[in-house]
Amino acid sequence: MKYLSLLISVVLFTCIAQAANFSGLIKKSRAGKMQIHDTRADITYNLTPANPLMAAHLSRMGNNDFISFEASRTETELLISSINYVGLNKLLGAWSSQDGFCFNFSTFTEFFITQKGAKRCTRDRKEDPPYTYLINPSASGWTILISNIDNRTYVANLSFISESEVEMQLYDSGTGDILRSLKLRK
Repeated sequence: MKYLSLLISVVLFTCIAQAANFSGLIKKSRAGKMQIHDTRADITYNLTPANPLMAAHLSRMGNNDFISFEASRTETELLISSINYVGLNKLLGAWSSQDGFCFNFSTFTEFFITQKGAKRCTRDRKEDPPYTYLINPSASGWTILISNIDNRTYVANLSFISESEVEMQLYDSGTGDILRSLKLRK
């Protein structure tokens, strides 16, 4: 019995030790497989979903999207068990809303809101505070967790209508009340 519990402990520890956090930019191989490159080890891994939900989420990701996830690793493959957050390459850049504001998604985790200038959405003032955000895949689109410099937290549902049009419903994370519905255009 003592040896059986020792064996179970060793096997369990080995399984837990193999699961780790990974992140990187997704690249699609010529064969259509999604991959990320580990620059420290100079290894390219194929991304494989561990279940149908992960497969559905990965299928919506594109080339040069960022992904942070938990996976177990083999020599050439990462078996994804959960997604921490993603960064959508097609969201990066300046978007304008119907009420004259600009949403400039400058990185995969930071954006700025400014008043639209005379010609285009640009960030002219350095004093505009940044908003931080994280995107998670959901069943029907993308869910964004947003926080600002005042430590207010918001949740938004994001849906891509086209490459140049996005709908966003912004909720108060404390009450669940809908604060605004926005249409953003590039």
